[in-house]
Amino acid sequence: MALKIPLRWLRDFVAYTATPDQLTETLTIAGLEVDGTDVIGEFWNPETLVVAEIQQVKLHPDADSLCLATVNYGKDQSLVVVTGAPNIFAMIGSVPTPCPKIPLALVGAQVIDAYSEEYKLKKLKPSKIRGIPSEGMACSEKELGLSEEHEGVLILPEDAPVGSPLSEYLGETVLHFDIKGGFSHLLCVHGIAREAAAIYGLPLKNEFIHNLPEDKNIVEESGYMNLQINDPDLC
Repeated sequence: MALKIPLRWLRDFVAYTATPDQLTETLTIAGLEVDGTDVIGEFWNPETLVVAEIQQVKLHPDADSLCLATVNYGKDQSLVVVTGAPNIFAMIGSVPTPCPKIPLALVGAQVIDAYSEEYKLKKLKPSKIRGIPSEGMACSEKELGLSEEHEGVLILPEDAPVGSPLSEYLGETVLHFDIKGGFSHLLCVHGIAREAAAIYGLPLKNEFIHNLPEDKNIVEESGYMNLQINDPDLC
């Protein structure tokens, strides 16, 4: 059975220090074969793709379908991005509080060309849109390589730290497993973490696992639970 485990989630249970490649090799040698990996944000340059917050949105003076978004990206001076994204356009004159966080690509950043029929990276260059310089680009999920969604700019959670590299906030490595045989205990992140903890000789963090309260209505004093199958044909 296929299983995907994000490494950040795995680290919630076991504090290993191995690199993704080292972990993959170690788990495979131990019998937990890693079929492949996904690297989210592999092409994100930490210097040119950052977390920003929208401070103000105004209508473009020469285009009814475009707007000018003033964004703070952790530097002394804000910059202006020209965009036609519907969810940013809807903020004209009334930016929500707290200020929405977005992925901001600066000049020189590589992003996915959302208008190309094939998967292709493009380098962001200085541009003018209807006479107004655009000093960066507010990115959609598709432009970041996260999905095919391109209807609007990706709005990040409120805790996204302004000015931090997007790769540090959203970047991730996901391991792919193909669990075979009667190893159902491995079909969850806790099961994989338990194996990794045993391999590396590290403690397993169990504070995320809680014992369910005993239900006196279904558990008899014997400790056994009665199970009734109402429709065996559907089992």
